[in-house]
Amino acid sequence: MRLSVFKKIRNKSFNYVPRYYDERKERLEQLRKKYENLPDDTTFANKRKSINFRDEWLERKEYKAAGNSSARFFVILAILFFAAYLIIRYFGLEHLFFNA
Repeated sequence: MRLSVFKKIRNKSFNYVPRYYDERKERLEQLRKKYENLPDDTTFANKRKSINFRDEWLERKEYKAAGNSSARFFVILAILFFAAYLIIRYFGLEHLFFNA
């Protein structure tokens, strides 16, 4: 053993293991194990294969977003043009933009 006058500086270490209990995740795992090995002829297995809610939801979401964004764009554009027209009329700058 080696002796020294000064105490050797060491990093503080600890053994902390975070523990998190997710009841929902555990319940889903149990359901998944329960229905994982169903025979293919069961009605539940057939319905489960035929319905894919996530894909349907994503398709609907993409469709709605595209329609709403173009309508929103034109409404905002119309409001901006109207605001610009009012500002031009207020400051009397018609002669710069309109030949009247």
